[in-house]
Amino acid sequence: MSGQLGDDDGRRSPDPDGLPGLPPEWGRIVIPDDAAELDHEAAKVRRELRREALLHRHGLRPGRRMHHLMLPLVLLTMAVLVATTSLFAALFPQGRRGGGTPSSKATAVQTGAPLPDLTLATAAGQSVALRGVHPAVVLVLRHCACRSLIDGTAKAAGSQVRVLVVGATTPPTLPALPAGSRVTAVRDHDGELTEAVAAGQHRTKLTDKTATALLVDQHGAVIATVATTVDPTDFAERVPALAG
Repeated sequence: MSGQLGDDDGRRSPDPDGLPGLPPEWGRIVIPDDAAELDHEAAKVRRELRREALLHRHGLRPGRRMHHLMLPLVLLTMAVLVATTSLFAALFPQGRRGGGTPSSKATAVQTGAPLPDLTLATAAGQSVALRGVHPAVVLVLRHCACRSLIDGTAKAAGSQVRVLVVGATTPPTLPALPAGSRVTAVRDHDGELTEAVAAGQHRTKLTDKTATALLVDQHGAVIATVATTVDPTDFAERVPALAG
């Protein structure tokens, strides 16, 4: 459009570029030839209309003060959401046991590393910190009675090296042991130690009818692992040296 409009009698407006007959406080209004030039103004109008509708919906009156408060309110809301999310993440961690996945405590048993940080229990309910047992031979029996293995290990260990016999679900029944033996029977809480042993033996199939022997030196490090055994002669000659 040229911006020039005819009046009722067909004469052109005295204002060649503006619109006549509008309140003077509106200022000079010009209609461009290309309507696309009004896209920017239309977008501003739509934003203002949406803002006023939102304020009206919540019983608020639009004004300059409310306009300046919008950004701080948005930032405050986001901060509350972030803090709430962090709180729920701390209270409900997702790294729980399930689906056959080892627990966070059941790190793989590795030669040269300490034993997993686990607490086992005796038949009387006494707690035994696994890392506090050293020098020691830890026999993880799974579902093996292994009486001759326990007896032979106790004889090789004497009074200088502790023997920790770990049952799968309950503390195993110990055979008659030599005098002075330091043998303690405990149960594997939730199978965590069994999982840790299996995690460190990727290429060895562990069976229920055998045991795993962990040789732990005086500093608490695992110096050797016998993955499957029922015979104490597999490692007995190395037991005295654990005491240093």
